[in-house]
Amino acid sequence: MGVLKTYRWLDKFLIISVYGVEHFHSTKVHCPHCLVKTHRDGTTAYTHSMLCSVLVHPQQAAVFVVGAEPIVCQDGATKNDCERSADKRLLKAMALSYTGQRLLYVNDALYATGPHIKQVRDNKWDFIMGVKPDGHKALFTKWEALRKTGNLLQMHTYRDEKGAVHRFEFFNGTALNEANPAYKVNFIHYQQVDGNGKTTPFSWVTSLIISKKNVMEIMQAGRSRWKIENETFNTLKNQGYGFGHNYGHGQQHLATTLAYLMLMAFTTDQLIQWCSQPFQVLWKEAKTKAKLWHTFRALFMVKPLTSFRHLYQETAYL
Repeated sequence: MGVLKTYRWLDKFLIISVYGVEHFHSTKVHCPHCLVKTHRDGTTAYTHSMLCSVLVHPQQAAVFVVGAEPIVCQDGATKNDCERSADKRLLKAMALSYTGQRLLYVNDALYATGPHIKQVRDNKWDFIMGVKPDGHKALFTKWEALRKTGNLLQMHTYRDEKGAVHRFEFFNGTALNEANPAYKVNFIHYQQVDGNGKTTPFSWVTSLIISKKNVMEIMQAGRSRWKIENETFNTLKNQGYGFGHNYGHGQQHLATTLAYLMLMAFTTDQLIQWCSQPFQVLWKEAKTKAKLWHTFRALFMVKPLTSFRHLYQETAYL
């Protein structure tokens, strides 16, 4: 369908955003694979979650799930699974599925650790990861020191056509932290000042060498990480898919299987959204996907439909 060609950032990279989301929750129904959490009030919650890799692009609205790993207690394990452990498994699977592809991981601060960076770089991939002062003190201490001396710290300011001001401070070639001196990263601190004077700060580390020529593009790629929340899981939960609804737990792996099926349905819909002009016209008229799905379901209840084209034609007549 030409998706990968269009989604190559800077004609090189496929940008991958990773995010974990809960899809089953109960205080009664559970299995050996459920994550178990005891609350302060003494109640116990049993959950299943899914960690997803999603293909995103700063200038493209559609997103595509390219990998998924359940966050569930593993066979023989005595402790809960977690997002970081699931990420290690997901990265291994991605390495097998996307051999030779130049992937660029855009992650939040949870992933800006030595082991995660090592696994990404061992696969010859690149990254842009969020960092925070509390969790990455050494980086921010060095940035503050460079601000005082002016040595090695580069600055760039840009005002866009909407009047927003973009301020960048960056430097290249520093250790991630004291525990991982061998892992060299490049640091960006960015402030966006909108037309009303509101300032929003962001900070990232990246494997890409930063310059005044590419710092704006790196910022845009880093901020595209939120598309996995806005365009993927917000759509799955609030646009008619019901991803957060408990469709069933089953005796073994039904909850996880249902989550996989929903991700497959979502990916199919995204491909249709990408390439089907009739769907795009119907979506524009319906205004929301939730309304469009309700219309499709109603037609399925009363009419025999032979193809998607037939479905779209019948919808257009309503």
